[in-house]
Amino acid sequence: MWGKTIPAAFGSRVPNIVAEKSQTTAETHSIWTLYLAPTLLNGQFINEQYYKHFIQLVQLLTLCLEFESTQDQINDLERGFQEWVKGV
Repeated sequence: MWGKTIPAAFGSRVPNIVAEKSQTTAETHSIWTLYLAPTLLNGQFINEQYYKHFIQLVQLLTLCLEFESTQDQINDLERGFQEWVKGV
């Protein structure tokens, strides 16, 4: 499996979600969502709108993981999540 070639500094190995469902953790879900899925899912949807909606979520989640946020950034996040929920 290609996961054996990714350095541990990037996080734990992401298990095969189909075959090893019980081995997924919050960390592996995070790695999948933020780093792997944006590339692996590109071009995989019949309707590109779903991919774009997913990428908007990834962008919002990435902002949530910042070590510091200004009030303007927090306001942008609030508006961003409201728009994301209404998006599809």
